[in-house]
Amino acid sequence: MRGRPFLGESLGKEIEGKFTLSQGLEAFLLALRVQGRSSQTLALYERSVREFIACLGDQPLDDVTPGDLRRYLAHLAARVKPATVGIRWRSVRAFLNWLYDEGLLPTRVTERVKLPKARTLPRVLSPTEVRALIEAARKRARSWEGKRDYCLLFVFLDTGIRRGEARNLTVHDVHLSQRSLTVRGKTGERVVFFGHKTARALRAWLEARTLQLPGDALFCRRDGYPLQDFKDILYGLADRAGVKRFGCHVLRHTFATAFIQGSGDAFALQRLLGHRTLEMTRVYVTLGSQALREAHAKASPVDRFLGG
Repeated sequence: MRGRPFLGESLGKEIEGKFTLSQGLEAFLLALRVQGRSSQTLALYERSVREFIACLGDQPLDDVTPGDLRRYLAHLAARVKPATVGIRWRSVRAFLNWLYDEGLLPTRVTERVKLPKARTLPRVLSPTEVRALIEAARKRARSWEGKRDYCLLFVFLDTGIRRGEARNLTVHDVHLSQRSLTVRGKTGERVVFFGHKTARALRAWLEARTLQLPGDALFCRRDGYPLQDFKDILYGLADRAGVKRFGCHVLRHTFATAFIQGSGDAFALQRLLGHRTLEMTRVYVTLGSQALREAHAKASPVDRFLGG
């Protein structure tokens, strides 16, 4: 007795007006796996598209209309934040565009459907908040754990790496002479750089850590096993520093915005952050430009010359 048919076989049988959204999702996820996309990316796409299918029903692809997509966006807008609407819509749009490119959708139904313009810019720490965080970490930097946490904060602020990427770091990924880290994340391997003060914090932590511990995790517990509770450590520092509305990704946003404000190039930032496209980096250009606009408003030469 035959088992479940091979995906390509099921595609051939169902494509004549019967191929459904859930079957399309199966094919889409397979294509992403072949492309080598990360498990986190696959999970995000699958979660978003399954919610989309739950909203519309598992209908044949030929029946999907722009009106269905607008109803889905209205459904999302009534339940989640604008930023979350954008994330989920981008996943669904990528799914539907892929179906069209593969010849499984008769029209590009996403073409006339636009996401609402309102967009929440990511939270970024002010220079005062950054200094308060560093000071809170510095006060504990005499202990073994304090040196580790102080170094961890500097690495996040100075490189913009993701929490999962920091968890993957080993002592062999640190190159003090080049002031660089080899980072492995969801977009592959890349090299990021850090400044003199972060190099000093890393050097102090490596001396305290010692290489006699089992394993080679850069940020580890006293028994040498990789540290897992980055979130608890960073939230603890934020609490002691009096920093509100804090999150681990806020440090990444802060790095990226400061990089742009310091005349950094958007294409260089894209590579440092490990973004696949420049589109994801543009939000930091917006944030940087906004901060520069506000700074100019306070220090406009003509306004000051004319007392205005």
